[in-house]
Amino acid sequence: MHGVGLPLSYLELTTVIADHDLVELDTAYELIAHTVMSLGWTSSLVRFQSFDFGREGIRASLEKKLNDHLDPLWIYSGNGLWIRDSASNPTNPEEGAEA
Repeated sequence: MHGVGLPLSYLELTTVIADHDLVELDTAYELIAHTVMSLGWTSSLVRFQSFDFGREGIRASLEKKLNDHLDPLWIYSGNGLWIRDSASNPTNPEEGAEA
């Protein structure tokens, strides 16, 4: 561990950068999940595919992130592809709650 003012080694610096990049990617996928759900409710979006899933090191994390943030109508079919089961509930569940 370095004290204040001491430079980081190359390995420590690349670890900090990689951690920062993963935090940004995590935040981006929260926003993507929100947008996918919104478009599924308000338009005809029924398929979403991310090609980031081709990267082995982040696949499990991205899959978990989207599964945690998408509603159950979005079904993961593998290879970064989610398909919305629009036959089950084609409208926004929040709108249905008001009726």
